[in-house]
Amino acid sequence: MNSRGLGFASSNALVSRSSFQLRERKTLTTRSPAVGPAVPTKKRVRKTFVAQVRRGEVQSPPIPESLFLAEPMKDIDRNRFTFDQLQGKVVYAVNVASDDGYADANYALMAKLHEQFHDAGFEILAFPSNWFGQKETKSNEEIKAFVQEKYGSGIILMDKSDYEENPVFALGKKKFPGKIYWNFHGKFLFGKDGQPFDRFDLLTTDEHIVARVQAALNASG
Repeated sequence: MNSRGLGFASSNALVSRSSFQLRERKTLTTRSPAVGPAVPTKKRVRKTFVAQVRRGEVQSPPIPESLFLAEPMKDIDRNRFTFDQLQGKVVYAVNVASDDGYADANYALMAKLHEQFHDAGFEILAFPSNWFGQKETKSNEEIKAFVQEKYGSGIILMDKSDYEENPVFALGKKKFPGKIYWNFHGKFLFGKDGQPFDRFDLLTTDEHIVARVQAALNASG
């Protein structure tokens, strides 16, 4: 267990959330320890979590040699976004979802980080995803309006995706292994050289993230 969070190398996830989406359902049956047919319970409804395949196995994204060499993607306006424009900057990349209970605290922190560090060469990439719990049901236009109205226009919003993984996160996980378990759990800090500098999770304190951003800015490129 990482002292700052959930521990990135844990293998205790119910299923790989890069391939499956969890959904909750009610059932009236359970199975006995022995192999055999389902045995009815005493009409007591219990809840179980089951894995539902949505689009089959998610292919592993290509891993670039550095953030600045990642394949171009689309931004929130569906324009081509090239990562070489971030050359020499410290970058904080996060998987986000507007309707998640963690959204306000995390977006507020991103706005604070941008205000405090942008002029020193710091950028934020937010990747909206509807993969975990369907917490990003808004359209690209609605996401942009929601974020900019509440948290300003300093955050670079990327195109909404159904997947929690992309080449940026794949590069971060190469150095800091571990599944992304939920919205705002994929937080990667990249140094001025385009290499992963640190990784954070839902339990990492704001103070620690601020300190690590400052450390990355102070480090030589």
